Amino acid sequence: MIKSVRPAEEIMADLIEGMERTLKDSANMYD
Repeated sequence: MIKSVRPAEEIMADLIEGMERTLKDSANMYD
């Protein structure tokens, strides 16, 4: 784990946002 001064909530939000973007990109491949 990388130590960070950012709050866990902000890190989790970034992870979720990245996952959603990845899912959208995957869905676009099947259009």
